[in-house]
Amino acid sequence: MYDTNCFMLLSPSANRDKSWACEHCINWTEKDISMCKTCYYAYPENYQHIAGEKEKKLNIVFNNEEMELYNQIVEQAELHNISYQSVVKRMIEYYQYINGKPDK
Repeated sequence: MYDTNCFMLLSPSANRDKSWACEHCINWTEKDISMCKTCYYAYPENYQHIAGEKEKKLNIVFNNEEMELYNQIVEQAELHNISYQSVVKRMIEYYQYINGKPDK
């Protein structure tokens, strides 16, 4: 019998994203289980990489009164022909700049 706690329920598009990422991971041929155990696709709540790449994901949900902020992000992205992600990163960088960027 399978332990259902070891399974992750994914939408069809999320499952395809995971499949594509795993197929293109540097660990695809090696199959080092310890590397898989530190991957986003195995443990999204605590991971060190995404398919072997040093990356982090942040999923932001906008609702109700926050929709105006979302609309401003979309407007800036279209105005500058950049991604929504780039707009948000620029906003964070600007916030750090005006508030004195913390030392690393």
